[in-house]
Amino acid sequence: MTAALAALSVALALRLPLPLWAVLTSVIVTQMSVGRSIKVTTDYLIGTIGGAIYGGVIAVLYVAKQQVSGVEVLAGRAWKWGFGLLNFGMVGMVMALLLAGMAQAFFERAIGGSTLMAFTTASENPWFKSGMYARMFFGVVFAAGYVVLVYDLLTAPRHAPVPLAQAEPA
Repeated sequence: MTAALAALSVALALRLPLPLWAVLTSVIVTQMSVGRSIKVTTDYLIGTIGGAIYGGVIAVLYVAKQQVSGVEVLAGRAWKWGFGLLNFGMVGMVMALLLAGMAQAFFERAIGGSTLMAFTTASENPWFKSGMYARMFFGVVFAAGYVVLVYDLLTAPRHAPVPLAQAEPA
């Protein structure tokens, strides 16, 4: 609405022959930004669901590895580091996205409402940029935790160690 009124005002001030086209263009441009917002939200949702599925697969693989190998407990420090890095990375990404999203939303609305120009201008704000850099950093931490977890899974013992007292002589 604000973009349409602004376009109409500019078109009338410039004495354009058909100010209706300026209004329609502004409405279409703002609708396209809403569509982009929905696409980005859908992509984030798919990424979140995919991450949850990957986490579930790793958990099931750990249980299967434990059952197949006969080891009571898969002990070690690597999985603890992996788990810690995953959690630290995830919490950090959530906080960074919260910071970036709040900064962008507040600055965007202060600049010009839900218009494409306000969106791009708000994306240049230092608070938004720092949130996105923090998201990237914590994403790398999360990925490192995932790599450590997969490494630990692949290098875990394949069979339960047999005590020397139960070993049969050859």
